[in-house]
Amino acid sequence: MHPGLTMTGIYDVLEKLRSVETLTDKEKSIHEQGLVSVLKQIHDELDAAVFDVYGWPVTLSDEGFWNGWSHSTPNERRKKHAG
Repeated sequence: MHPGLTMTGIYDVLEKLRSVETLTDKEKSIHEQGLVSVLKQIHDELDAAVFDVYGWPVTLSDEGFWNGWSHSTPNERRKKHAG
């Protein structure tokens, strides 16, 4: 096992990967031990599935997401998806 590996460390490295920053040696170790690329792939697939269900473009910004989400009810979102 990897006793020094933490969820915070893993998600910090994931965030750094998303921002396309260079990883330090310590972060490279976390990346490898924590299987961060696998975690990123799973998150990306889940995000894409949610966006597809709600009919949102995958290029939707965080601001656009929260604006659309907060201004509609679950029933409105389901109706929009159902067509």
